[in-house]
Amino acid sequence: MLGFSVGEIIIVLLVGVLIVGPKDLPKIARFLARCYKYVLNLTSEARRALDIDTELAEVANIKQDVEQTFKAANPVTAVKKQQFEIDESLREIQSEMRAVANWAQRNVKKEKPVPESKGEAAKTSDLPAGEPRARIDVRFE
Repeated sequence: MLGFSVGEIIIVLLVGVLIVGPKDLPKIARFLARCYKYVLNLTSEARRALDIDTELAEVANIKQDVEQTFKAANPVTAVKKQQFEIDESLREIQSEMRAVANWAQRNVKKEKPVPESKGEAAKTSDLPAGEPRARIDVRFE
């Protein structure tokens, strides 16, 4: 029961009979039994409450894991990431194109007008050797 041996229980009963008397001993025994039951119920409720708290903590952890999984699998996030990478690539290309356009403006000779024959576009043989065939005009906003 509570770790009492049979001899200890007999001694407690004898002391109870001597102190309380044989007339009130059954009432005291019932009262002590009710108190013992009440304490057992309290401890079992406390255990259940602790179990519920533990389960709630586990549910919260599972919820957090699910939210992280959905966040990682969110297609909007993936699209935004791809869009950012594309924008970075476009910025790099624009920068390189500006550099080429600046170099071309500094290093390419000014072109001479291309002669046209009777409303038709000039043939390649009509152009002087070494002259550019088109004007390079690159502008960025």
